[in-house]
Amino acid sequence: MLGLVEIQFLFELVDCVARKDCTAALVVFDKIIEEGKDLKQLERDLIEHFRNLMIMKIGGKSLGRLVDCPVAIKEMLLSQSEKFSLEEILKGIELIIESQEVSRIMESARFPLEMALAKLTYSKEEK
Repeated sequence: MLGLVEIQFLFELVDCVARKDCTAALVVFDKIIEEGKDLKQLERDLIEHFRNLMIMKIGGKSLGRLVDCPVAIKEMLLSQSEKFSLEEILKGIELIIESQEVSRIMESARFPLEMALAKLTYSKEEK
């Protein structure tokens, strides 16, 4: 294993974001870490996942050829993209890229990714 994050973890984590469930997102994130996944790879995988969601959100099956994965995964991406607005997907990409930049300064990826997940799941109705 190269520490690549399995696709089911990505879908599970992004589903938590779609539900705006920060607690569940951090639990899944911790599970990914306990599995020994490389956090730098997780950042790259999350960016690619959100990029794929963006493509599927914008063009659906007509742009499916731009997403390099099996048809079954494309169907899952299309379904998951329906849980987000395009604005939310773009915000996800921006926040994860920002976490990459912060992690270079801090030499740690955990806290910046936790902060990105908190921002992605934040709801103004919360206190």
